[in-house]
Amino acid sequence: MKRPENSCYRSIDIGYAELNVTVPVRYVDVRGGTRLGYQIRRVARPGKPDAWQVWVYGWGELAGATPGLATAQVESDDALGLDSLRKVPAGAWLGVNGTLADIYEFDNEKQARQFPTDYAAHRLRQAADLSLATNPLTSLPYLLSSRPVAPAPLPPRKEWLIEGGPTAGFTAKADLFKKFLGVSAGGRGWHLGGMRYKPDGSFEMTVRSAGELEGAAITDIGRYMPADVRKKFVGRVNEGVEELARRVEAGTGGRVRLPLQVREHLKKNWPDVGVSAKGKASTYYRLGADAKGTLKTFTQIVDSQLNWFGRGADKVSEAAPKRPGEPSKTKLRDLAANIDVPISGERTREQRSLDLGDPTSLKLVQDFAAKGLHSEWDRLLPDSVSGGTRTKLEERFRTHGTVTKLVYDSDVLKGKLSSDRVSVRGIGGVELKLEGEHNALADAQMWKEGVGWVPWSGCSR
Repeated sequence: MKRPENSCYRSIDIGYAELNVTVPVRYVDVRGGTRLGYQIRRVARPGKPDAWQVWVYGWGELAGATPGLATAQVESDDALGLDSLRKVPAGAWLGVNGTLADIYEFDNEKQARQFPTDYAAHRLRQAADLSLATNPLTSLPYLLSSRPVAPAPLPPRKEWLIEGGPTAGFTAKADLFKKFLGVSAGGRGWHLGGMRYKPDGSFEMTVRSAGELEGAAITDIGRYMPADVRKKFVGRVNEGVEELARRVEAGTGGRVRLPLQVREHLKKNWPDVGVSAKGKASTYYRLGADAKGTLKTFTQIVDSQLNWFGRGADKVSEAAPKRPGEPSKTKLRDLAANIDVPISGERTREQRSLDLGDPTSLKLVQDFAAKGLHSEWDRLLPDSVSGGTRTKLEERFRTHGTVTKLVYDSDVLKGKLSSDRVSVRGIGGVELKLEGEHNALADAQMWKEGVGWVPWSGCSR
């Protein structure tokens, strides 16, 4: 029986913006989040020019959170540690999330890279037209007016998908060595089920478990100033700036002058520098069927990634303390900015596929769906307890399926703005994340039974 073909992606580019808002209520906080993003995958096609696959998606989350979450997500040296408003600088959340995505394919790279922008403009135009047409104050004038010509329609989708399920996460931070070093950590996870549809009526049932873990260590660069320079900054920032400028001028021979705004900022805070790391892992199952519902393929994709960064961080705004007698009202407490620049990174994507036209393969997959798919924890159990379903399936992938491994050099650039606000109900917060990622194929291998991993001749850079 012919073995299925696995996907070869020569590159994978990703970009997204994510906004999370935490609102304090009586006993727990409410966290809501949304992410809008895209992926561009360069697909190798044997005997044909490469294709460009574009994913555009929206993701939403709603969760209950502990009261410490909003403050714990603000990452800057001034915002670390303990104070009167935060007894424990940590928080967690538990809730649900969902994803909608459209998948398109292009033969032209330029068109593919322009498409996320065109797609966003098209959807915004649709939303604006709908708002004007349904608003009682604008609907009649809008319908009677000579509206501009409608935008060109989007190309046909190659696929579209919907997924949903539970999600959870945490964030925490602390000061070490008398506030010499600030450390932070955060993680989140998803367990999603869903469907992928194609225009011909075929579909895939999907189950995905994924997680992220991130950590950072930062320190205030002001701590590394010479002792006499630091002393002059205490209450005499201008003299400290002049002393620092003289030392820099002596070493460079040039003239150095700091703007007034910078001098005022340095009275309270120096920027922070450090390192951070982010790891991601996911296991994705896809059970494919034709338009009549006959099972055709089963795919498992295991994806892991680790990136290292150099971090710059700073508290860019802080509200003045509440004056005696001032009425209670919501106040911005801290606003911190972080930027992480890439140092190194690697991503590995292993795909295993089976053709279910083989009765033995079909029976193994049915057993796995009944006994093993519901939980990733059963991989920790011995075969005598789990029935050996997973072990048998993994062996079947190697002997009768297709197993491939793609290794990428990964570069990620990301930034974050985070703030917390004090109100009569507690502390709420806002978090904005921006991330761009480029993964370039470095190595491609295929499993050959009896030999092991060999170069995948049909997949190269």
